[in-house]
This record gives sequence, structure tokens and C-alpha cells, in this order.
Amino acid sequence: MCDSRDYPACVTGWEFPGQPQAADASRRFEVIWSVDPQVVRDAAVICAQLARSVCPGLDPLLDALPPEPPAPASADLRRAAGLLTRMTGYLERAGLADKGETVATRTS
Repeated sequence: MCDSRDYPACVTGWEFPGQPQAADASRRFEVIWSVDPQVVRDAAVICAQLARSVCPGLDPLLDALPPEPPAPASADLRRAAGLLTRMTGYLERAGLADKGETVATRTS
């Protein structure tokens, strides 16, 4: 999580259930990432709120977030993010095909 004016970015992931015997290198995860400033800000606020709910002494986390709204994502940023998303999807499908597996794709 990096909620900054110049380089906003966030990534979150979770491990697919049912892999207790899988070797570390074979474990599968689903990941969501973004460099869109508003998405990053929303994620930062959620993270800070969750941290505060577990440890109330972390109130300064929410206060440390930038007070001004984030700048909108530029068209170039949206295109670059879309390209990287497509490329990682291609790589994932290629890797699974090598293992004889399939992957469901979802586009928005």
C-alpha cells in the first residue's frame, strides 16, 4: 500500500483454499492490484480502519492519510494498467497451460 501523490499503488491477495499439501512454489493465489489514485486511497482508508479496529491506539493512521482528494487517474495510466493486467493474464494462462490446468478469465 502506497497512498502518495506521485506513486500510488496497492496490492492485495489471498491464497486459494484447499492447498495444505502443496509445495510453496506451487501454491495458488488470487491478487488484485491498482495504481488508480482513488482506488488506492479507498484501500488505504479501509486498511487503516481495519488496523484501528484491532488496535485502537492506531488512530493516527487515519489522520496520516493525505487530506486532499487524490488526483484522477490519467488516460495514460489507465492504458498502462490495462496493458499490464492483460499481460499478466496471458502469462498466467500460459503457465497453467504448461501444467495442463485451465483458468477462468473475467473482463470488465
